[in-house]
Amino acid sequence: MKWHVFRKQGLAALVLAGPGVLSSVAMTGVLSKALYGSIEGFDWNAAFLLGSILSATDPVAVVAVLHTLGAPAKLSHLIEGGSSFALVLLIMRIVFATK
Repeated sequence: MKWHVFRKQGLAALVLAGPGVLSSVAMTGVLSKALYGSIEGFDWNAAFLLGSILSATDPVAVVAVLHTLGAPAKLSHLIEGGSSFALVLLIMRIVFATK
């Protein structure tokens, strides 16, 4: 990853990785609680844990396709920077800490 390109795209990447992932975790958690809430032991912690697992994004395949297609480096760096894996690990840690 080229630092000067990432530095220009850093704010956009944070917007994608931050609020985008948090809203995805919240929506998936609420939906899974609505669907599976009748199962014994499936509490809100389990719902948000499932939401955080399903909301993780891995940009490797997308970046490889962009590289093959000759897409601009700006786009691939934006997608790499918006990868939410670290944020999802933090959310999972919070869910386990509240249990």
